[in-house]
Amino acid sequence: MILFLYLFIGLYLLIKFKSYIKLKYTNEIINKDKNISSFQSLFHSLSSCMGTANIIGVSILILTFGPGVIFWMMVQAILGSIYKFFETFYTIKFRSINEKKENISGPMYYLSFVSNYLGIIYSIFLIIVSLTLGNLIQINSIKITFLKTFNFKIIYISIFLAFIIYLSIKDGIKKIVKYTDIIIPLVSIFYLLSCFIILYFQRINILSSIKLIFIDAFKIKSLLGISIYTLFKYGITRGLFSNEAGIGSGSIAFGASFNTNPKKEGLISMLNPIIDTLVVCFISSIVILSNNNLKYNINNPENFIIDIFIEHFGKYGSYIMSISMFFFAFAAILGWYYFGEKGVEFLFKNPLYKKIYLFIFVLFSFLGFYINTNFIYKLTDVSILFLLVPNIIGLFILTKKNIK
Repeated sequence: MILFLYLFIGLYLLIKFKSYIKLKYTNEIINKDKNISSFQSLFHSLSSCMGTANIIGVSILILTFGPGVIFWMMVQAILGSIYKFFETFYTIKFRSINEKKENISGPMYYLSFVSNYLGIIYSIFLIIVSLTLGNLIQINSIKITFLKTFNFKIIYISIFLAFIIYLSIKDGIKKIVKYTDIIIPLVSIFYLLSCFIILYFQRINILSSIKLIFIDAFKIKSLLGISIYTLFKYGITRGLFSNEAGIGSGSIAFGASFNTNPKKEGLISMLNPIIDTLVVCFISSIVILSNNNLKYNINNPENFIIDIFIEHFGKYGSYIMSISMFFFAFAAILGWYYFGEKGVEFLFKNPLYKKIYLFIFVLFSFLGFYINTNFIYKLTDVSILFLLVPNIIGLFILTKKNIK
């Protein structure tokens, strides 16, 4: 039901998109010293989603449901770019300024113009997701790759990582984007170049792998015996998990921009699901498919793509994956901390609560190495729905009212 609501509202926004890009706005700049540029906002937004879903998540999806699931992820990314535009557009339109002259914005602010309860519900679950998807699950991905590659004791890694996360987030958005500006472009290029090297050696399988994605997506029963509805369901939901388009959290990064043009910020934000899903996730999937005939059982699908890199690069393949996953996950943690902090700021005006949230977030960074993430994944899936539903309903109402 929720998926069809997502599709229906997405198609409605697509129809309205043409009229919104015709609106004229001037390019003004406010509080440049306290806020960030449009492309810093893009990298910050990308940092929150370029993590586990792009690499390990793609491996689990394909080996659990079959290659057709990737097609539906791509469909979600295309529709998601429309969601991104409207999320960012309203974020800029309804933002305000805090006591430090920093921009404060996000779905909780534009949802409050529909109903204050929607803003409150959104903020509560935004904080929960920042601690689970944005922290514990990212930490778990670092643990998986590090334990496979390095012979470090978990206690040392967990203390070290919690400490550097604290140093990176304690001074706010300007400090965070200093890292994401560097991390996201460099680690994306590093990971993609490694993928292209593997694809060069598997070039004979590339076209057949791409063809397999499209053929399997429309089979009544996929190669692994999965129904077309199940492929559709998990392709859309994991696309949401990957690029957050429809969830609204990524628009908070664009709300920190010092530019006031909502149309410009909205158009730039559309690059987010394109880069995240149509480029990185798609290339990861071709790497997996070109190295796997799907005819044998994989006991540990989360390790499969790591094994592919080891097969092609020897022991250095494990290092490539560990470095890539560490920096992707680290950037995601920084991005999600900022989103959760804005949720706290919306709910509580007293700055003391932001310090409490900082302490809890760093503590979760440490505990992530020791907590079973099966329960965390289930909690995250439910929490994301509590972000998705109010957000897409709010976007529909705001757009239907045609607020300008």
